[in-house]
Amino acid sequence: MQQEKTTPIKTFTVGFEDSQFDESKYAKAISNHLGTDHSEIFVSDKESQDAISLLPEIYDEPFSDASQIPTLLLSRVASAHPPRKYSH
Repeated sequence: MQQEKTTPIKTFTVGFEDSQFDESKYAKAISNHLGTDHSEIFVSDKESQDAISLLPEIYDEPFSDASQIPTLLLSRVASAHPPRKYSH
């Protein structure tokens, strides 16, 4: 997608304190390689745990996916960045 655009595509990632779950360094490397406009946040274990209580209100039906907490946290970051019209 970035090759087809004249402006940098926005990319986002969430980093975690626990290195077992943190893939932010890989996302940053890919962003650098592709030349995207990359944003990242780092969340503590407590912030991740606090998000759990919000999940029943966000998903209106039983939902089980290991990515639901990072998706919530990432959505908050992405929503703070206004959408941009991309030229071809």
